[in-house]
Amino acid sequence: MRSTIAAALCALTIAGCQQEKKPAKPSVADAGSVKVDALIPPAPVFIDHSVLGSALGPDGTAINPSLVFPPGKPIYLTLFLRESPGGLVTTAIWSDAADKPVFSERKPMNGAKIATFTLNDPKLKPGRYHVIGYWGEDIAADYRFEIGTPPKANRKKG
Repeated sequence: MRSTIAAALCALTIAGCQQEKKPAKPSVADAGSVKVDALIPPAPVFIDHSVLGSALGPDGTAINPSLVFPPGKPIYLTLFLRESPGGLVTTAIWSDAADKPVFSERKPMNGAKIATFTLNDPKLKPGRYHVIGYWGEDIAADYRFEIGTPPKANRKKG
């Protein structure tokens, strides 16, 4: 009888010590079932768009988008911002093919949402160039362009 009671007490003790099973967290091996939005928050969108152009519109923004510009003529970069917090400074850094800066310009925004930068150096030689526009320290625009003559259209002799 004592052995029966002891066996019953052992069975009750073992049954009482068992824990509830909790669902396992997804591991890296089964990451296909995990929503990426939950793991990586989306980057903030602080710029609407940008334009690299050969002329200015009546509102002072770049128009005539292009990646090839005639020598000796100004080139304009306009950043259209979604957000312009206090203290924001936008910057444009214009570089040559070797990424050596040829000109840079900074603009305190003071709440404004449009910034236009101008590269106007008639001494620049034909070749490949690069401009990066910054929203604070974040890249907002990145263009590789060429100063030279655009290719001529094939003309039919007639």
